[in-house]
Order: sequence, then C-alpha cells, then structure tokens
Amino acid sequence: MLYFFVWSGLFNPYSFRKPALAVTKDELIEIGWTGVKKGGKADVQDGYRSSLIQEHGTIIGIFNAGKLEYVKECFIDLQRGEGYDYKSPIDPNVEVPFKLTKELLMKERKFLATELAKMPYENAYKELKRYRKNGPLVPCVQLKEMVERKFAKIDESIRQKAYNNPVLKKNQ
Repeated sequence: MLYFFVWSGLFNPYSFRKPALAVTKDELIEIGWTGVKKGGKADVQDGYRSSLIQEHGTIIGIFNAGKLEYVKECFIDLQRGEGYDYKSPIDPNVEVPFKLTKELLMKERKFLATELAKMPYENAYKELKRYRKNGPLVPCVQLKEMVERKFAKIDESIRQKAYNNPVLKKNQ
C-alpha cells in the first residue's frame, strides 16, 4: 500500500520538506568559507618574485641579499614521506627530509596569528587571503630552517651559476 502511494506520487517525502534557503556570502564567511582557491605553481612563483623585487628593489639587490636562487627555483617537488605525507615511510633517495607535522603547522599558525595581530585590519585580511592561496611568505623559524636545509643543495648550484655570470659580476 505504501509502495503504491510513493510510486503514484500521492505521497512524496521531498515535497513536504521546506525548500533550501539561499546562503549569503556573510554566512559562508562566518563558517570559514573564504572563496580562496589554492594558487598554482606559476602564480605562487610570480607572487614570490614580485615580493622579493619589491623588498630589494632590483634583481641585483636580490642577488646581493643572497636570494637570487629563490627567484629561479622557489619550488622543490617533495617525495613520498615528505610534507603532509609525513606518516608514510620516506623515500630512500631523499637526503634532507621535509616533514610537516601537526606540531609544526600549529607553530606556523601561531606565528601567523601574531603577525596578523600587528597589522591593520584591511592589510591583515589581504595577507590572510594571500596566505591561504600561496602559503607563508615569511614562515616561522622552524619552518624556515627546514626550507633552507631542503634548498641548500639547489642553492649552491644556482649560486655557482650566478657567480660565473659575467653580467652579475660587473654589477657587484
């Protein structure tokens, strides 16, 4: 009998429900949805380059600060067992492991919160949006040390190429 009512459409449980209400932008922001999508590799690299140029003035200024290698190679592809995959066994070819543990991420979040508290509201909002898209531009001390250890081998090869470049030698 119940089957007949449902089959014929006389009893339709969906029609007794209230229609879904429209969700506003403010309600989404209140629950944490910001509408920020993760930046691609090229977007992050371009943003990092422009921030370094803004900080140091020119490419020569970046070279003199010792950060020229980061302009070219600001990405390292992580292997199995690195990054968020820290619970998996690490790839034996990895010389310097990069493990993002929960404790390290909490330290980074605390560091970000203290940095945002120092900024005016408008700047803090822009920085938080940029952080969610591209990650930390200025990380906490522990994360910065891990990144520097991971980049050490790449840094040396790029530094040698830069020192052997005749254009850069003239401008020192």
